[in-house]
Amino acid sequence: MRFLVKGFFAILMVVSSTVVSAQIRVTIPDTSASVGEEILIPVNTAELTESDQVMSFDVRLRFNPSVLRAIEVTSTGTILTSSWSLMGNPDNSTGLIKFGAFGTSYLVGKGAIAYLKFEVIGNPGETSPLDFESFTYNSTDPPDESPQNGTFTVNYSTIQIQTNPGGRQFNFDGSTYTAPQTFKVSPNSSHTVDVPDPQADGSTKRYVWSSWSDGGAKSHSITAPVSGR
Repeated sequence: MRFLVKGFFAILMVVSSTVVSAQIRVTIPDTSASVGEEILIPVNTAELTESDQVMSFDVRLRFNPSVLRAIEVTSTGTILTSSWSLMGNPDNSTGLIKFGAFGTSYLVGKGAIAYLKFEVIGNPGETSPLDFESFTYNSTDPPDESPQNGTFTVNYSTIQIQTNPGGRQFNFDGSTYTAPQTFKVSPNSSHTVDVPDPQADGSTKRYVWSSWSDGGAKSHSITAPVSGR
């Protein structure tokens, strides 16, 4: 039996993610951070005046505890004055944060009324809702508009691997895959790519590795770029 040996080369493409945010009367912005980081996510309000007569607020907020670990709720850096007290109760078993505040003077101004402190524990590319289950001023009064939920995304870079011709095998971090494949990885993380060589296609053809598009050796390390925030 005669074997035909044909060369092939692998193509490597790396891109980054981006995240956007929005805001209304009471809102949590869309946010991103990397695995292992501790972050502060604000709960924001538009302009409040004495005529609004806000003396307290109560909040219940849902998150994904497999992506974020709630640490605390803090008033540091918010528009709450020294006449206000903030209390929080994060529950990582259910993914619920209950917190509220009250004061002896009206709450005025715009900006953060609380900061939620989390540790990022999810995998690159995973997301967590930041959803208001409820929000009330003065025990019973809702905000003028429905609170706007946010989304948290674990920062990631995308590594795409293709082969020419398509359908050839390659190794990524020690595991074998069939091209094409896309991987979501941590920004600035290091990974190893390799190619089983030679490869048969089930007929009389065999393929041998020729080159990577980045010019690296058959087995070499690549570094993911820093992701957009």
